[in-house]
Parts: sequence; structure tokens; C-alpha cells
Amino acid sequence: MNAHPHLEQYELRFRSPVDGRGGFAFRCDERGRVDMDRLSAAELNDYLFARAVVGRHLCVPLVHRAGEQDRLARTPTLLS
Repeated sequence: MNAHPHLEQYELRFRSPVDGRGGFAFRCDERGRVDMDRLSAAELNDYLFARAVVGRHLCVPLVHRAGEQDRLARTPTLLS
């Protein structure tokens, strides 16, 4: 049984403002809160990087239901 089932239902997605450049996606709750203690070292590094470059290299993140297609991204190359 998953101790955090709400984290499996949503993703916080940081996408590039340039089509086809990809982005990042992280499991989160319905309010966009990421449990950083559950991230691997590489995921934590990516998450902190994504947060640091919002507005320069990445758009403001949006919360999506897990598995939901991002209507704004033509070529979704999200990392999870």
C-alpha cells in the first residue's frame, strides 16, 4: 500500500517556453507540493534546478493529473 497515494495522482510540470525543448515533471499533491524527501538525489537536483530557472529557461510550473497530456506541449519530453 502506498503511504502517499495523493502523490501518485498529480504531477508538477515545468515546461520549456520553446516547443520541443522538454522540461521536468515531479510527483506532487493536488496543490503542487513535492515531497522532496521521496526524491532520489538526481531527482532532487533536477527539481531544485527547475525551480531556480523558472522565468529564464522554464515556464511557471502547472499541476496536472498524472498521465494527462499537456495540451501546450507538442513534443512532451518530461522527466519524472
